[in-house]
Amino acid sequence: MEREQQIKETYKRIFRERLENGETLLKKQLVKQYGIHERQIRLYISELASELPIISLSHKRGYRLATEEDEIEIRKTIKELTHRQEKLELRKRPLREKLTSILGGNK
Repeated sequence: MEREQQIKETYKRIFRERLENGETLLKKQLVKQYGIHERQIRLYISELASELPIISLSHKRGYRLATEEDEIEIRKTIKELTHRQEKLELRKRPLREKLTSILGGNK
């Protein structure tokens, strides 16, 4: 497990450095370059996005670091994330109801 954590941290460091150098990271390019699965890339970028202002919009390819000129893209990213969050909350409601019926009201 420790080896996997080291590998993850290494890739995150590499991706962080590339983003901080102004690169736009493309999943397909990273898969080809590093030979890792697209899901891993998404996971690493997702973890970095909790530390860095990473822009990734559904209508544009790639991940990049937000700059001072990105107010519109930042607002769009926040809007997309909020919309996804709202959809997830809707999906949780019937699951909670089912759980409540299974437990007989005793959560």
